[in-house]
Amino acid sequence: MVEKVYDGVSPGLESRINKERGYGEITVTGMFAMASALQLDQESIFYDLGSGLGKLVLFAALTCNVRRAVGHEISERRHVSAVAALAHIDSEHHPGISETVCFKQADFTQEDYTDATHVYLASLLYTDDTLVKVCDKLCASPGLKAVLSIRELPLGNPLLRKLPTQKQVSVRCSWDVERATSATLYWASHTE
Repeated sequence: MVEKVYDGVSPGLESRINKERGYGEITVTGMFAMASALQLDQESIFYDLGSGLGKLVLFAALTCNVRRAVGHEISERRHVSAVAALAHIDSEHHPGISETVCFKQADFTQEDYTDATHVYLASLLYTDDTLVKVCDKLCASPGLKAVLSIRELPLGNPLLRKLPTQKQVSVRCSWDVERATSATLYWASHTE
């Protein structure tokens, strides 16, 4: 469902964006692995920091029925595509989904996500400074249960005390469709 929505929104845009240097996204197979690892459910407030075209955010809302799904993306072009896809789904397939999904075009290191319970970080190209800022902000999220990050979180960061349990999760991503990418799941011990 999520993949098909983008076909009618802006023909050719997705293929042009996917060819941009450094852009990649989690595949549908990877989305299922991510949702299972994070244990997304109806109580989850899910954030995708670096949400690109918004596919993972829409997947979380439509497939996992999360309470709220939020995507932050700095690229205006990707953000506009995500908003268009949401409008299309809301008007054609799932009226009211826009009450659950929110896309923001913003620098997520400057945004508030203290209500997050589950977070995905497509952190492959984050600078070290960006990753530290995100971790510091996530420490202020009182209900945070789990984070799945493509890059390991910085050693010694206070977030590792909040989410002390770790395991490797294989997720499929567009930059290597032949092999799964290893992501690290961090969670509070009492949520397993």
